[in-house]
Amino acid sequence: MKPMDEIFYWPTHELSQLAAVWPEAIGRKNCGDTLLSNRNGGYVSFNYLHRGTLRHQLGRNPKSRIKAGSAFAILPGQHYSYIADEADENDPLMLWVRLAGPGAKQLIKTMGMEPRTQRIQIQQPAQLMTLWKELFTLQERHCGVVSDAAAIALLYQMIPLCSPDSNHTGMDETPGSLAQRIRNFMYDELERGYNVSQIAQFFKLSRSSLFLHFKREFDQSPIAVLKQARLSKARHLLTETDLPMEAIARACGYTSTNHFFHQFKSELGTTPLAYKELPKELNPNRPE
Repeated sequence: MKPMDEIFYWPTHELSQLAAVWPEAIGRKNCGDTLLSNRNGGYVSFNYLHRGTLRHQLGRNPKSRIKAGSAFAILPGQHYSYIADEADENDPLMLWVRLAGPGAKQLIKTMGMEPRTQRIQIQQPAQLMTLWKELFTLQERHCGVVSDAAAIALLYQMIPLCSPDSNHTGMDETPGSLAQRIRNFMYDELERGYNVSQIAQFFKLSRSSLFLHFKREFDQSPIAVLKQARLSKARHLLTETDLPMEAIARACGYTSTNHFFHQFKSELGTTPLAYKELPKELNPNRPE
């Protein structure tokens, strides 16, 4: 497939008179095998992966996989990279919009992309794609202030399709019990640092109902499962990477490096630094 990297700048610069955020440019990128590694200059962008899988890295965070139906943001001054996942036969296709205006960062935050990861799973991808198509049509057939106002409205219509607070009960399309789906969500979204109450809210459950589901399915509390997931990922990163402790703490969803050290020593009886330095044969807790 022929590589595609299309960029379309918005035809007018009068949008600042209409709203606090507006589209500066939009585009489509067939990522293919191309690695992009860059330091973003001064723009905010909202990027949606319509097809395929990417390996993505933001700043000093560990690399993570982004699947079709996910979106991520790039903010001014950040180092970022992404490359097609070699295990995925689908040629990745990404749509993006470069945002301008004093409200650009706030729009990204309102969509649910937190500063820690700036990545979300889109709750209603079909509806979002409809809005993307309308945005491209408005750019192509631009007719002055009417198109400008409509484009700004489309940006705001994207918010409820992205936000975790939208009317969505979880990953209903995923096979398995509700408890299994929630556990998968915990593992997939560790770096976002969700606590049990936030996870229950996302799946439209009370905290007590979440505990009952986990007790019945795993004979464990969701707190215990979440703690084990964080420790397991931390052990893997300690033994398989040279990431600094701050980055490992962030990747595992700990609220701080001190919290990471305290939880790790409490569970394994040693500090992360000592654990990393121990030879495999002397470390019974080291993952195989």
